[in-house]
Amino acid sequence: MSTQLVMERNHLLNLSHVELPSGFTLQNYQPGYEKDWEEIIEQSFGQFFDFSMMEEDPSFHPSRIFFVISPEGNPVSTASAFWQEAWGPFTGYLHMVATYPDYRGMGLGYAVSLAAMQQMVADNRARAVLQTDDHRLSAIKMYLKLGYKPKITKWGHVYRWHRVLRQLGFHDR
Repeated sequence: MSTQLVMERNHLLNLSHVELPSGFTLQNYQPGYEKDWEEIIEQSFGQFFDFSMMEEDPSFHPSRIFFVISPEGNPVSTASAFWQEAWGPFTGYLHMVATYPDYRGMGLGYAVSLAAMQQMVADNRARAVLQTDDHRLSAIKMYLKLGYKPKITKWGHVYRWHRVLRQLGFHDR
């Protein structure tokens, strides 16, 4: 299995305000949302992740996990503002960003990611990183819009980033 691609935003200054479509709201994790989180993640990533992995993470706190709630009252998108020691003490880690397929294209992933980034600022993080997979083109496009840039962490990533950016229309050769 190949390593994930890394993206970095070298500062968290001047973040926009979170804007959601009419009727949608933003909410932090609450007990009882575990199954909702698992379903959103499984629908988005095509594989099951147990919520316990989030609770067992040293950076877990309910204030760091965000959900977009639909007008019907259901969680439909999520993102987390975690941190990992490997990236340094002032670096936030945008983690487990996912939206139900039926709700994609509405800006919910962007909004929930932005909320997570604002939490990173509240947690005294100065910059942010994330890890993603080559095939998550729409997510990568959103991360670029959020100000993240490809970060080369392994030599083999140079070609992979070139291919991904070409697929997104950033290179014409």
